[in-house]
Amino acid sequence: MAMESDAQVAKSYEIDLRDLAIAILGSWYWIIGTLLLSVSLCLVYLWLVTPVYEARFRAAPPAASNFAVFNHFNDFQISPEDAYRALGNRLTSFQNFEAFIEERGDELSFDSEESLIELFQNRFTIEGLVADRAGSMTMSIKYRYPEGENGDELLNSYIAETSSTVWSRLHARFAAYNQAQLMRLDINLNLEQAALRTEREEEIFEVERAITVARNLNIQTPTMPYQLDGEQRGSQIIYSNVGNLPKYFMGYETLESERDALISSLDKGLSNQNVRDNQQSIDARQQISDSISEDESSKNGLDDFIVTERVVDVIEYAFPGERTVSPNKPLILALSIVIGSIFGLVIALMSVSFKNMKRRDLQE
Repeated sequence: MAMESDAQVAKSYEIDLRDLAIAILGSWYWIIGTLLLSVSLCLVYLWLVTPVYEARFRAAPPAASNFAVFNHFNDFQISPEDAYRALGNRLTSFQNFEAFIEERGDELSFDSEESLIELFQNRFTIEGLVADRAGSMTMSIKYRYPEGENGDELLNSYIAETSSTVWSRLHARFAAYNQAQLMRLDINLNLEQAALRTEREEEIFEVERAITVARNLNIQTPTMPYQLDGEQRGSQIIYSNVGNLPKYFMGYETLESERDALISSLDKGLSNQNVRDNQQSIDARQQISDSISEDESSKNGLDDFIVTERVVDVIEYAFPGERTVSPNKPLILALSIVIGSIFGLVIALMSVSFKNMKRRDLQE
């Protein structure tokens, strides 16, 4: 008996489900109508909403050769990673973006009611400033903008302008350090030359003192000690300071000529190995400094792409309409179909239920 009862219940469920399916199919117009309404509203939304695009710029640390002019001397180094991080840090700075807009605002237009700081926070995404697990770094800068704006141009210009600022700051950093080194070398050079001049002045003083002694002893020409009491003979004259003889034995005439020669050349030819080394270092640093300054003064005529590629190795520039990020048309359309179908089914079920209730009321 129990088995027969279970069979009857199962059969009843099958009849109910079949009747329900038939009833729902009989209300197909509700399902189709709701589905069409949902899809229609979706299409109207997609037609009215403003598409949002995403421009993307990608770059890696530059080649070390880009900074060879700064790294010419061993006491100052700029690594590619230094420049890479400097650019990334400045790009993430709102103050930097604000300065860029103030300078280039006339060339740019924003179709947005957002404040500048909201625009910067909501539209920019910067990644890759820190090395990944493999030790590589790839900077990715994304900028989202509505249809009608030249977001790709803004992004490329912003990066180029910031790259130019970074390069100028690197140059200023090198110039300040190099100027300090030039001052140090110049001081060392002056000290070395002053020491050489002091040596010559001491030599002149020694000659002056010898002249005074020679005049007191009436030694006019080079003389040997034994000649002081006798007549000076030309065959016995000596012409240099021989042995340990005092300098005044050269005679005041010879000594005065030597003094005059020393005075006339007091500031000439003040050189030794240290002086030559210092002067060579000064010339080399000055040549590098002049070369960088000329390069810096001519950068205003460079293309934005060239300026950027000094600071980073560009993998990909931003292009117009590269990616549509909003609205996601396939997803929204699929959701409208699903939601329309569900609502249509619910309405169909409610319609069937209402009809069944009405039928029971009539039967009673």
